[in-house]
Amino acid sequence: GHGRNKASNGADELAWRDAGYGQGMTAELLRQTVSQMQAEGIYRKMLILTEPCYSEAVITPLVGIPGVLAMSSAGRYEQSFADCWSNVLGVWRCARFSRTLVTHLTAVLGDSQSTSTYRDLYLYCAQRTLGSHVHIVNSANFGNLYTTSPRELFSFR
Repeated sequence: GHGRNKASNGADELAWRDAGYGQGMTAELLRQTVSQMQAEGIYRKMLILTEPCYSEAVITPLVGIPGVLAMSSAGRYEQSFADCWSNVLGVWRCARFSRTLVTHLTAVLGDSQSTSTYRDLYLYCAQRTLGSHVHIVNSANFGNLYTTSPRELFSFR
């Protein structure tokens, strides 16, 4: 999908290319959905990752919701640039942010001895994402990013 922001005559939202303004996952709809999930005790902790352009604008309203950490590939006024082209499909498959995110998480989750933290995840993505700035929001309501790990969100058998 794509991202839009209010500054570009739209809504702060994540949307499919052909969707009209306000018909995607708006920042307000995301906030309402996550707030309701929190109130109903549906999650203990949640990590929300957004890749599209202007994605910080969509996650900023999540500030204040307990147990939620959100990371975006681009600031509220920045585009997120495609990075991985598929000759077979004839499309861009993802941005550098997603590729580095998956690379890091795969390494962390594949190593039972890994001590990688959420801070490490953020730094890894921020240092390798080109053309935009990775943002992290709501850390004050999530836990200590220096001592907790993404491994806590995944079940291992």
